Amino acid sequence: MTPATFGVLTTIAAFYPLTQVSGRMGNVFGQIAIGVILCLIFSLVESKLILPSHLNHIRINRNKPKNFISRRWARFQGGVAGGLKFFVQRIYQPSMRIMIPYRYVTLGAFIAVLILVISLLPSGKLRFVFFPDIYRDSISANLELEQGLPVDYLHENANMIADALQKAVRELEEKSGETVLRHISVNASSNTAASIAAELTTSETRTVTTGDIVKLWRSKIPPISGAKALTISGTRGPGQGLEIQLTSQSLDDLQIAAEAMKAKVATYRGIHDIQDTFDSGRPEIQVQLTPAGQAAGYNKSDLANNVRSAFFGSEAQRVQRGRDEVKVMVRYPIEERSELETLRDMRVRLDDGSAVPFSVVADTQYGDSLASIERFDNNRIVSVKADIDKTLTSSEEVLALLSEDYFPTFLAEHPNVSINLYGEAEQREKSVQSLIRGFGLSIIMIYILIAIPLKSYTKPLFIMSVIPFGIIGALLGHYIIGIPISILSVFGILALSGIVVNDSLVLMSCLDDLQKEEPDLSLKERVIRAGGERFRAILLTTLTTFVGLVPLLAETSTQAQFLKPMAVSVGFGVVFATGITLVILPIMLLIANDFRRSIRNSRDYWIGMLLRSK
Repeated sequence: MTPATFGVLTTIAAFYPLTQVSGRMGNVFGQIAIGVILCLIFSLVESKLILPSHLNHIRINRNKPKNFISRRWARFQGGVAGGLKFFVQRIYQPSMRIMIPYRYVTLGAFIAVLILVISLLPSGKLRFVFFPDIYRDSISANLELEQGLPVDYLHENANMIADALQKAVRELEEKSGETVLRHISVNASSNTAASIAAELTTSETRTVTTGDIVKLWRSKIPPISGAKALTISGTRGPGQGLEIQLTSQSLDDLQIAAEAMKAKVATYRGIHDIQDTFDSGRPEIQVQLTPAGQAAGYNKSDLANNVRSAFFGSEAQRVQRGRDEVKVMVRYPIEERSELETLRDMRVRLDDGSAVPFSVVADTQYGDSLASIERFDNNRIVSVKADIDKTLTSSEEVLALLSEDYFPTFLAEHPNVSINLYGEAEQREKSVQSLIRGFGLSIIMIYILIAIPLKSYTKPLFIMSVIPFGIIGALLGHYIIGIPISILSVFGILALSGIVVNDSLVLMSCLDDLQKEEPDLSLKERVIRAGGERFRAILLTTLTTFVGLVPLLAETSTQAQFLKPMAVSVGFGVVFATGITLVILPIMLLIANDFRRSIRNSRDYWIGMLLRSK
């Protein structure tokens, strides 16, 4: 009753922080955690109130099975039970008797394995990405041209991109012999933007991955003159891979800085579809006041008002026509308004009626207008964005390299520009902070729940010592499966912290029962006997948990990829933690007993020395 009940409660305590995670990931995994918690609560009710009633109807002294299937099943059950008994008595317990005298070496070996597995991360053998590339069964490309280009040019390039996809698909289908593409659609949403979408066959029916299709499609598209942005995507998940926001009071400084940042980001491997958020508008004629104009008393407002009156018009009067009021505007004739020479030949007048030729007081030059201007905290901003091939690199690795090698130089070269990090970096910061708080709360709750039944402040620490070793199993699982560690994996590790302590709680509870039943039994014999008595329960709990996750680990559908990292963390972590529970926990209890005996002997020695000195 006690270990099973509190084992369920510690698991609930581990899943509860997932309901408090901030950001978009919290919306997804909060629902999963709520479902798991409700299942655990009802399973506890079932095991303590309903299952005993079912077990009451089992006939213990039943006759020998009569039919063939029953006999074969009984023989299979007996064989499994006999095999477990043989393993415990002939392998597990003798091995423990060998390792106990060398308990410090054994603990050191497991710690060495812990360090070795953790070193997979900094060595690059096991990579960390905030959110993995989860490919869907459809791909899309979005093309955006600069303002002012003809619509026919947009349509021409959109069709060219669609043709490039068909070429890539034909090449892949010839190599694989599989059908990859269902259909393609091209849509021009405006005069400057078009989208090309393709529906693929389901991932379960093809060996060609969506990522391979996207890479080959991108390689088939030549550079497009006048393209402001071209993005190709086949993944689902939060936001773009990399986003660096530049802020400044000067728009010119931002434009120069953005080009420099894009050029630097493009030098890293795995980076593609680099763009900025400058939204240029139509070509315009920019008017600047000359020194002669300033000396004559003109200002920019005078120039603007005169140009507006000449080309847009000034309201002279309003005429009532029935229910409508018609404005009468005075301006240049339409044939003169379409000529640039009209602007240069016009005369600029002041309020006192004096007039000066426009060419004397103003200079003109061609430029591009801005369709929109973004601001943040009163500063103009521009964002440099890029997609990342996470099989080659990650936003964390790129940002680390930029922060170390380029950001100091960039800020020195552009003193009026500052840098902010958004995109995955922003989402990572929110989720990591939530996870740190959640993990701390989870550890405290688990400690309290273990301390209550054991009535001890130190025993929970030994039980919870298996949590780091469970994380070893989670990391090894990702290395074996061949997927990177991600925020989804961390959610699984957080849940794992409450699951792995269950077996340790069962073993510790058995040790306390043996101490009450046979107080004269040594600690060495107690840990060996407790391990043997609880071996079957611990092993079956682990195997049922892992086998229950195997279908999810083997699933190849797109939807399953969101849960697969979490399943790897829990499944492999539980398996590895079982070995830790049955070997390291007894070893650590014996080492702790050695320290207590050493402290007690040292205390008795110094007390004896003090008494003799007196």
